[in-house]
Amino acid sequence: MTKYARILVLESLNPTKEGVSEGRFLRSIFEILSLKGPNPLKCEYVRVTWKEQMKRLLGEWTGKYIHFACHATRDGIQISGLGRKKETLTPDEIAELDTCLKRKVVVCSGCQGGSMPMAEAFRSAGVKYYLGAKRDTDWVSAVAFAQLLYSYHFARGRSIPAAFKRIPYFPGDFVLYDNWRNRIIEFDRGRRRHKTRKWR
Repeated sequence: MTKYARILVLESLNPTKEGVSEGRFLRSIFEILSLKGPNPLKCEYVRVTWKEQMKRLLGEWTGKYIHFACHATRDGIQISGLGRKKETLTPDEIAELDTCLKRKVVVCSGCQGGSMPMAEAFRSAGVKYYLGAKRDTDWVSAVAFAQLLYSYHFARGRSIPAAFKRIPYFPGDFVLYDNWRNRIIEFDRGRRRHKTRKWR
């Protein structure tokens, strides 16, 4: 029986307004990586337009990987509905999703998605690894970071921490929160290398 790595990409950017689609770009990357990696990948891409839809999709997801291609702040993940008022999936709401996020690998490419309030929310939800940008980033840096992370992990078989350590600095200060080993890995620009510290 073929073993698949399953990835859920939830996008809440507005392609018409912003002119780009990070989610569709990542779906193409996963199709390419599926040809090279040891195991085929299955990517489910969904354009999310309201918060309850996002919660439902997360609740139904049984795969290991989740990627949020959304805007974010320290106050949560932003859902930009077409013709709808913007909504926010707050850190408190994220923490309550423990039954569906437990042991997952989660990436949030939005600005400040890797800030401490967001990381603590996903930690409370029981994720295995959480990755995001601590500060504001740009679209090019976000997709380049994701492409390298997934390439090292899926195509070259490296663990998530090992894959992260292969990636150079990108604007936004991307950081890895390792919930299983209670540590934070980030890039030290002064020393031009990654450093690890305890996650208290």
